[in-house]
Amino acid sequence: MAEHTYLDRHTTVEGTLRSAKDLRIEGRVEGEIVCDGKLTVAEGAVVQARIEAAEVLISGNVQGDVHSHGGLKLLPTAVIRGSSTAARITIEDGATYEGELHMTTDVPRTDEIAETPLAGVLANRERLAATPSRTEPARTAPNGNGSRSGNGARAGV
Repeated sequence: MAEHTYLDRHTTVEGTLRSAKDLRIEGRVEGEIVCDGKLTVAEGAVVQARIEAAEVLISGNVQGDVHSHGGLKLLPTAVIRGSSTAARITIEDGATYEGELHMTTDVPRTDEIAETPLAGVLANRERLAATPSRTEPARTAPNGNGSRSGNGARAGV
């Protein structure tokens, strides 16, 4: 079983809640949530917070901005009000959403791009494109019937 933090329905948190693992909220949170793993806001939970997490699954009530580095999924019982940003967004029938949705991807830093094998391929492609090509037309020999054919066969023989 994966490690996670669990806040039951009898728990209220005010302030900043940080979790290095998956986090499941069934209670109430006011403030800010920062989760390095998957954040689940369960049915019946009330969250009034700015949220940042790797993945976000909501079936409870969320008021505040949500930023997911991966996916944001709203289940049928979800109610969310605020601006949301995620690479993937799924809203199931029955979910209520009021606010702005932004689909985006986290763009790697330029120094990370230079370290990838693809960067070497692209650099090689640019070098080859700058090199002039030398092609010569194909040569064929007469085939004996006045036409030129590359295989030397004679027609009608």
